[in-house]
Amino acid sequence: MTDKQNIDINLVELVNLTAKILDQLFIRAPKDKAKPVFKDIKQGKAFPLGTVTLQELIESTISLDLDYSEFRGPGFNFDAFALALRGILGQVSQKLQTKTDLNIMTSEQGTILLNLPGMIQIGEQLNVMVMAFDLGALKNISIKLMFVEPDQYKPEGKSE
Repeated sequence: MTDKQNIDINLVELVNLTAKILDQLFIRAPKDKAKPVFKDIKQGKAFPLGTVTLQELIESTISLDLDYSEFRGPGFNFDAFALALRGILGQVSQKLQTKTDLNIMTSEQGTILLNLPGMIQIGEQLNVMVMAFDLGALKNISIKLMFVEPDQYKPEGKSE
């Protein structure tokens, strides 16, 4: 017998909660309030978002991380970030309203990828940001906004 408890996480609720937090933090907030948070996560600092209780059993801290190592070209700034985030949040909102599949993928390590990309084009350069959740041991949930290899999202027939 083990001491482990099975905790079922409602991913739809987690995605919805995350979308609301990110919307308030970066989209609806005045730019002078949102930019310092962006600067922190751009510098690699995890930004604490608060705590959530899972099934009245575990209190988890939630933090936000940003990985823009695969952002292509110059011009990575708050406006580019916010535009990509709007793309993700718009798709999440549409999927939640229509109650359709959120296109969730999981890794063996427990990372959950929400494959609803926020795509932005600066000049000829496409950049793509996705959202992932690292659930760890459920004590610390990390929300990761990541720019990923954009070539995998290019329409077929278009190559450089």
